[in-house]
Amino acid sequence: GDCRTWEDVDCDTTLSPAACELCKVQSKASSAPLVVALVTYLLFGMNTLKRYRGRDSNQTKTMCCFAGIFAGLNFLSVVLAYWHSCIRFQTMQKDRQASMGLGLVCIGVGAALLKVVCGVMHMGLSVPRPATERALRPSADGGVETELGER
Repeated sequence: GDCRTWEDVDCDTTLSPAACELCKVQSKASSAPLVVALVTYLLFGMNTLKRYRGRDSNQTKTMCCFAGIFAGLNFLSVVLAYWHSCIRFQTMQKDRQASMGLGLVCIGVGAALLKVVCGVMHMGLSVPRPATERALRPSADGGVETELGER
């Protein structure tokens, strides 16, 4: 078939007008959550890079957790809504077959579920205390050092 925009599709001329309309509405409605997903993915990447480069803080950790979990669940909901309205609904019609396909499965698992897992993993990573807050103790040579052996 040829490629057309949803504005050019007349659902009344399709085999299943109800399924066509449902998919048309879902496809248009998923644009805003996809923009939110893109912004939160960028925030997640930026804050993860900050943590990796040693510029960690409680705020950075919180943003990593929030962006990872929220972005993953947001994108997963978009993928599931698309699956339900455009794919699963087709199989409910008489003499119709449809399946998710490897691409949508990879997007759902890779881009959504793994992001939630990464957000949860950030919760377990502690934020290092600044050197000024580390406990001081006497050193072997009579000086003072931190608990990490810094002088």
